[in-house]
Amino acid sequence: MGEVRDELRKAVEGRLPELLDAAGLPPEGFVSGYSSKIPPGDVDEIIDRVRAGEKSKHIAAEFGCSPRTMNRVIAHRLHERGEYDAVGWAERKSERRREGWEHMKEVWAYRDAKAQEAAQAAAEQQERLEAAEREQRRLRAEARRESHDARRAAILRAQGLPTR
Repeated sequence: MGEVRDELRKAVEGRLPELLDAAGLPPEGFVSGYSSKIPPGDVDEIIDRVRAGEKSKHIAAEFGCSPRTMNRVIAHRLHERGEYDAVGWAERKSERRREGWEHMKEVWAYRDAKAQEAAQAAAEQQERLEAAEREQRRLRAEARRESHDARRAAILRAQGLPTR
């Protein structure tokens, strides 16, 4: 049985490039710019989507691959079409990073403003609570003083002494 399997494997390996080509599959092994997760027919559409401003990270997630794989496939296809401009590509990526950084600065500024508003509201609430507590202490002290004065006056009257 093993000999038959070996012969069959040799026959298939001998015709593998022809079989892969007939099936429309990529050649065996590593092929530059090819990803098993990104169909070759979709690469031009992906390039158009990236040029339209969609992030390659989001497109990569849609195809189930890494952003780096997406960038390799795009760069390879652009090389094939003679449209690859390394400097332009780097500038575009740099601009996108800069836009992302500016967006994050806006998000952080908004977050900090909200935190500052919340801190200010909390400080105002704390001040109101402390003022109410001071007022309660003052009223309790005044009630104690009145109670003390009333007891003192009662004792003085009981002893026949003058009260103020």
